[in-house]
Amino acid sequence: MACAVWNIVFHTALPFNANVKLDRLSDTNIILHSIGIASKAKEAREEAIKNAFRTLFYDGIPGLSDGIPLLTEKNKSFDYRFFDSQYPKYINSDPTIISDEKHNGQRHVVLEVSINIEKLKKAALSGGCNISPRWETSESTIPATSVTSMAIRPSIVVIPAMQNPDADFEAMAEYVKDNSIIESAINAVATNFGKMGYTTKDFATLLQNSKTAALTSSSAQTDVITELVRQLPGDVVVSVDAEIDSNGELSSCRLYLKAIERQTGDQLALQEFISGRYRSSDFRRLVTHAVDKMPDDFFHQLDNSFQNRIKDGVNIIVEFQLGSSVSDWDFDSPLTSSEEDFKSWLSKWMRENCIRNSYTNVSATDKFIRCTMKIPLWDSTKNQAAGTDTFATSLKSSLLKALDNEYGVKVTEMGQRLIITIE
Repeated sequence: MACAVWNIVFHTALPFNANVKLDRLSDTNIILHSIGIASKAKEAREEAIKNAFRTLFYDGIPGLSDGIPLLTEKNKSFDYRFFDSQYPKYINSDPTIISDEKHNGQRHVVLEVSINIEKLKKAALSGGCNISPRWETSESTIPATSVTSMAIRPSIVVIPAMQNPDADFEAMAEYVKDNSIIESAINAVATNFGKMGYTTKDFATLLQNSKTAALTSSSAQTDVITELVRQLPGDVVVSVDAEIDSNGELSSCRLYLKAIERQTGDQLALQEFISGRYRSSDFRRLVTHAVDKMPDDFFHQLDNSFQNRIKDGVNIIVEFQLGSSVSDWDFDSPLTSSEEDFKSWLSKWMRENCIRNSYTNVSATDKFIRCTMKIPLWDSTKNQAAGTDTFATSLKSSLLKALDNEYGVKVTEMGQRLIITIE
């Protein structure tokens, strides 16, 4: 085994980049030699492993990507979770001890640490970190910028799984109030998402906002109020179900998680987690053990789904309706700026602005149009994030021009759903 040459000054703590050196590369693995110093050998070995990751993340290592750090900036939430319990998952095998010496009451351990870099990069992205551009492969479709991370990290609303798919906020809140196991599971899952860098929202506190949103659309000529009450403000909804199984003195928690895009119903991830069996009747502890099983499976599915959203775009629903004040024009009429039929103009505009001819007219009357399509989440020509807000702005501008500004256009964004009201 080839060993790196070390120059160590034992009476002072060295910076990470002086304590870690590249030994060799192997496929998707990087093999590092790393120093750890502590009063006990076990603690020194753990510190050596953590030093390897810290240096790779934030200081850079000569011989790896021109010495550029893997991450562009520190992420406290990611660091807390990663160095608390997750880092062993990205080591290919037990580190090899190169040397273990004692100096001035301190153990100085040098380890050979093999790290799966591709798996680590995926975990960093999933944790809300930004990969340095120098570490991005030529095949990568995800630009290494903070705005891209925002594009692939929609806000999360964690709710209880309900048998009635049309349950509103009040029904969900009442169900959680009467079920302490579900309440603990929702809180634990939401906390876990927060640690991974996601923005989470509590559905119960958004009840009044949903009622207000329904009232603001009461002037529409379509029956959307009931549906509006059921809207969740998050981009992605994670439904949670949990059950405790007891067999004699041993108990376990089975946790079910399902992530969907609220507006379209597209499934992003589906997983089941089991805590393992413990001699405990404390359901909160069992729920915590089950939630701790999440990172490798559930977040990996979400990470892949979000990356695909960048590459393939996202499904949205667009609905057009007439305000109550509009009585001399409808969707079967020609445009006010020309003799072209409105529906024909709309179909043409949508097809020109969707991804790969994904536009579909689901239903249409003289006062209501509902369609689906895919839109991009990244504008490669401008190298910046896009999405529903960018699409909505463009659509509103084109509508006002087509209607010759004789009517107003109100756009209501609800995640991956747009409601366009002609007023």
